[in-house]
Amino acid sequence: MNFSYRPLSLEGFSHSPYQMINNVALPPSEELDNAVIDMSAYAKELFDEFVPVDIGSKAEDIPPLHKKFSERFHFGNKGKVIENGVKLSFKQAQIIYAIRKIYESFSYQANANMKPSESVEIGLPLIKATLINNQTTPTQITAALLKVPTIFLSEALLNNIFSYLPVKNWRYLITVAKIFSPLHNLLNPILLKKLFKSNPQLFQTIQNPTLARTLIPYSGYRPQKLNQPQERLADKDLRHIAQGGENLVELKLQGGNYTLEGFSELITCCPNLRSIEFNNCNSTEFDSYMAIIAIHGKVIRNIKVIDCAMTDVSLFALSRHGKLESFEYRNNFCDSTLTDYGFLTFLKSVSTTLHTLKISGCPHVSHTPINLFLMGDNDLEQVVDNDNFKSPLVEFSFSYCGYFNAELFNTIARFCPSLKKLELSFNKTDENDSVENRQGLINIFLQCPELDTFAVRDCSFIDTSALNVLLEGHPETLLNLEVSRCVNFFFTSTCMRKITACQHLRSLKYQPATNSVEEIHDRQLQILRKGLTQLESLCLINCQLNGEFFMKFIVTQRLLKSLQLINCRMSAKDLLPKIGRSCISLNSLEIETIEPILFGFNDENISKFVKGCVRVKTLVLKSTCSTDNFTPLTSSSLKALAHCLNLTHLTLSHLDLTSSKDKLTVIRDIRTFINLAKYLIHLGLPGSVLTQDQARVLIRSFPLTSSLDFANTSYTNSTSFFGELVRKERLEYLSLNDSSIPADEFLKVQKLLPALRFADISQKHSPVKLKDFALIQSKDRKVFVQMASKPVNFPEIMQEKIEQPQELKRSYSVKSKKTSVKSESKR
Repeated sequence: MNFSYRPLSLEGFSHSPYQMINNVALPPSEELDNAVIDMSAYAKELFDEFVPVDIGSKAEDIPPLHKKFSERFHFGNKGKVIENGVKLSFKQAQIIYAIRKIYESFSYQANANMKPSESVEIGLPLIKATLINNQTTPTQITAALLKVPTIFLSEALLNNIFSYLPVKNWRYLITVAKIFSPLHNLLNPILLKKLFKSNPQLFQTIQNPTLARTLIPYSGYRPQKLNQPQERLADKDLRHIAQGGENLVELKLQGGNYTLEGFSELITCCPNLRSIEFNNCNSTEFDSYMAIIAIHGKVIRNIKVIDCAMTDVSLFALSRHGKLESFEYRNNFCDSTLTDYGFLTFLKSVSTTLHTLKISGCPHVSHTPINLFLMGDNDLEQVVDNDNFKSPLVEFSFSYCGYFNAELFNTIARFCPSLKKLELSFNKTDENDSVENRQGLINIFLQCPELDTFAVRDCSFIDTSALNVLLEGHPETLLNLEVSRCVNFFFTSTCMRKITACQHLRSLKYQPATNSVEEIHDRQLQILRKGLTQLESLCLINCQLNGEFFMKFIVTQRLLKSLQLINCRMSAKDLLPKIGRSCISLNSLEIETIEPILFGFNDENISKFVKGCVRVKTLVLKSTCSTDNFTPLTSSSLKALAHCLNLTHLTLSHLDLTSSKDKLTVIRDIRTFINLAKYLIHLGLPGSVLTQDQARVLIRSFPLTSSLDFANTSYTNSTSFFGELVRKERLEYLSLNDSSIPADEFLKVQKLLPALRFADISQKHSPVKLKDFALIQSKDRKVFVQMASKPVNFPEIMQEKIEQPQELKRSYSVKSKKTSVKSESKR
């Protein structure tokens, strides 16, 4: 069973170009070690006894439960827990501590909201409430933002002045205040509060999450949502959000080191919070966070969890909530410890309310709990034939998880008539009946008339005829279609005609099953050109095209917003200018090729493209070939891109900033670019040639950067490079493969990058033999480091770095051997 790392940005999982999707298949969950199931049963038993479903509804019910809990369990040093004189195991103690945190959250709320006398009467262990710091003065924040002396103007005068300013976003407001220094007090809290109230979209244009948090208590504004994910949070940051959380509806939390008390205060101060997202939170108290949501977040309806330390205990806790409408869990490392047992309990509690369910990267989760959830029956021993029950499920995603068969598809077809979005991604080692699975998918296409989005990846049983059933049955409803790496599917002219019959199709993505290029014929392109008029997103990977016909097709797509051509072969030297003239609504263009000269990668074409697509947010022009075959880009391209004020993701291959004799022009162009393109989240300069000062300035000048690609970049001073790198506290993805940066030096420096999640430092011609990979795990984070240029075998990572039952490890090795034998026989 081979696992290959694929640095894709197009899988629907992440916008980062370093997102990895690792296909992992495990045996059915019934083969899990008994210890895992016993531990889950132990946790469920304790939750049923000490944290009943209605806990918190009556304050007088809590003290007796807490007293009973305190008499049964005694806490020692270093996380020890004693029950009836017997020391509990580490995992058992974790469950007990989670329950204790729930009781502490009640006492914290009581201490914060009640009088001292009333708090004492409750008889619970009290936690000292921390006062909210609201001492930031207008002078302090004005000086920090503008660095000019404060000039106090009357509110009436400020309102009058401001009524004539065409302010569109926060950056423009800052610029106006800087240029007209007498009016810089436009940023005083009184005016900001009124401004944000009348123009809430202005607050959403703030790209810096720290600034957005600070402005909440400073201005007194009460936003409904925070546009950017809130990163590196501590308790004081949560208090800033909580102070203005009375209207907050949506919140995204990324990383951080906050306590349960701080999180509890946040949830209780946000009574209208409906959607919450956790990203890369590896806190050992994560299960307790879910318990707080289950108890105090009764209004919350949508939960999204990405790469967090979530266990079945969280699912048991969320089952006490019972009113969730959307639940999404994604583990990009495919090493989740969630099991069928936890999902059986959780899904039973939301069988009549949940309309969105997305599960990805859970090798211990099979189709069993999902089937029972969809049928409205969650008893494994008594599955009742219930034709009258119809599931409220509207969106469903099951990607790179455990065992499945055709029963899953037939259940969806039978019980989900309202299904609109379906996403399926399979493991290449799945061994199921292709005929039954294919028929199950066809049943879904026939029985779900409202289906408007279908995405399938790494599927061995879908073919062209099966997809034709979908296209024939949904010509009026289908909006989004993706078929990626499906071995039995090929684009035919008949299929193309049926696609063009879907007049409302907005998004189309296609990738052949192998790395070899598949040709899309001229006739097929002509069919697409005549039929697709509403297309907004097009992604083609590993396709061979006729450049002339493709450009004729592109100029007809006036509504196109996103175009991605990855490893496609065609001759289209005028493609960039034609896109600039025709696709004025485009906000994302990604072209990756080994033949940049055929796509016209040069300064002149980039300048022509920018003139038409000045609103572009993502631009990727990436090549892996050497500069011997074409003329490299110069600083003129950076100067042209400075006009794209909305640019957030930029990758330019083979940018040469050293060969020009006019050094002052290069400096001026770089300065123009960094002064205007302030909000870059990703910066990629693979294969470029930079001086030490140029690289330092480019890295330093974009504080919001969370992703850097300096692969195969010529750079002289690694010490200076790392000195700038460690300043990037937000950096999550880093590519240095085949660069002049030593791998051993990076492994020392990575400890100073608190947000780092993935790094590629592989070198084809390394003087030192390195391991294929390194999975660096610490208390609050997990970092995957690719150290060799050959594909990584992920089962080795899981067996060596992740605690698993011994029987599960043996099943890995047995299945891996079977798979390798079969693959060899196929060859």
